[in-house]
Amino acid sequence: MPIFVLDMNFLQTEELKERLQSDLTTRYVLPDVALVEMCKNADWQLTMKLATGVLYNHTERLKVSLSVGEALTIELRRLVPLRGEDFLSDSFAKKVAYLIQTLNEDHSKIDTELETEMTAAREALLKEELNADEAKTRTKTLLELLNKGLNPAVIKALRAPGLKHESLIAFAYETAHAYSWHLLTTKHGMPDSDAIEYLDLRPLILRYQFLLVRNCFVHIRNGIDIASYKASNELNNQLDLDFALIASYFDDLLSKDLNLVKSYADLKCVIKTQRSELTMAANAWLIELGLINSDGSIV
Repeated sequence: MPIFVLDMNFLQTEELKERLQSDLTTRYVLPDVALVEMCKNADWQLTMKLATGVLYNHTERLKVSLSVGEALTIELRRLVPLRGEDFLSDSFAKKVAYLIQTLNEDHSKIDTELETEMTAAREALLKEELNADEAKTRTKTLLELLNKGLNPAVIKALRAPGLKHESLIAFAYETAHAYSWHLLTTKHGMPDSDAIEYLDLRPLILRYQFLLVRNCFVHIRNGIDIASYKASNELNNQLDLDFALIASYFDDLLSKDLNLVKSYADLKCVIKTQRSELTMAANAWLIELGLINSDGSIV
């Protein structure tokens, strides 16, 4: 039974409407991040009604995922890689189904208790997940670490017109792998060899760090000055990464956002590729740049 993840921009398309009518077996995941995006507007009830109207008669096929932050907390507490089913919350899905059904029925209004709960949740989101300045600061901090830690020749090569995309994602993966290993061994007390074996299972922490590093490399490649970059744009970038991340645990992502689709495709690619192949591709690029020798030693 296929399970597809829905991006916000796919909810009001004719394609989804046709899929829902012609294919009765597929189930759909509405990520927590989609609900977060619906809360950007103060009139979140109208936003949700318009966005989810297509699902009104199909809420029994709807699943809802936890937030990436919550899922990361769970994984790092257990130190066991999450599975797709671990992202899904039945109680949350029932609450969202009720909201969709109620908001899309004529002359109806959600009960006061739930409205109060949603209003409070929105206020919290505006301070955290929807805080554009915080999103920009996160990327700025990571970019500063990368600029400080990477050889200037690598930074220059990331901007070069002839850079192969395969080299970019392989090097992004290797960078994310090194940082994830550092976090597991220093913050979570994993022995070195256990951390390597754990990362070979492609856990959420590694997928998340890959998307963050990839996002920074794309900024570097595009010559974006994060200091003058609009905070709201960076917030949208980071929200998109959550869609890609959650979709990587299911059968596919349904989105009309080209940049998001590319992020998702790159993540799926590195998940399916052996670590040794990614290491070889990253090293081949560094050898080409004259930064390491063929035996891996630094020039």
